[in-house]
Amino acid sequence: MILPRRKLLRLAAPALILPHRRANAQGGMMPGPGTPHTAAACPGGSTFALIASTHIAGNSGGTTPAIDTTCANLLITVMTTSSSGVAPTDSRGNTWTLLPDYGSPNSYICYSTPTSVGSGHTFTISNGFSAMQVTAWSGAASSSPFDVQTGNFSPTAGPLTPSQNNSLLITGFSTSGSGIPSVSGGFTISSYDQASAGVYFGSASAYLIQTTAVSATATWSIPTGAGCSMAAFKP
Repeated sequence: MILPRRKLLRLAAPALILPHRRANAQGGMMPGPGTPHTAAACPGGSTFALIASTHIAGNSGGTTPAIDTTCANLLITVMTTSSSGVAPTDSRGNTWTLLPDYGSPNSYICYSTPTSVGSGHTFTISNGFSAMQVTAWSGAASSSPFDVQTGNFSPTAGPLTPSQNNSLLITGFSTSGSGIPSVSGGFTISSYDQASAGVYFGSASAYLIQTTAVSATATWSIPTGAGCSMAAFKP
C-alpha cells in the first residue's frame, strides 16, 4: 500500500527587530531614550556640539548639579565673583586655564581640555558672592583650542574675529543688577543666574558657532554693574 506523501511545512524565521535609534543632525545615529552616549555615538568631525550644561550660584560658591560630559573634549566656565584669579575645580580632577577678567563684579572665562569626562560630572566654585555657568563641548581642537579673547567693563564685548572658520565663541556676563538677561549678536544663552542682593552676583553665558570667521559683538541687556568677556575657541 502506498501512503500519501506528506507536505513539508517550512516555518519562516522570526524577524529580527532592531532597537529604534534617532538620527542626529549630521546624519549619524544618536542613542535611543535613556541610552548614554558611547564613543561610537559621539558627534563626529570638527564641528562644535554642545554636550551638556549646568550652573551654580551661592554666597560662598558651591557645586553644580551633576551632568554627563561623555564625548566632550572642551569644558568652559563663565564665572562671576567678588575677586578674580580663582579657578574652578571639577569632580574628575581636570586642569583649568583662567583667562583675564573684566568688570566689577569680575567676569572671566576658564577652560579645560579634559583628560576625564563622563556621567556624574560636577563643578565647584569657591569664592564669595559667586555664580558659575558651565558648558561641555565636542569638536574642539585636540590641543591648544583657545584662540583669542576680548572684554569690557560694560555690558558689551567685542568686536572679536576668530582666526578660523567653524569657531566657537563664548561670551560671559556679570552684573549686580536684577532681571533676566538677554543678549544680541546672534548668541544663544546656555544658562544664567539672576543676581540676589547681598547673596551673589548675576551671571550668564552664551555661545555662537560660526561657519565663517567674521567679527562678532555681544551686548547684554542689563547695564548695572556690568562686566563682559568673550573668547573664541578653535575646531
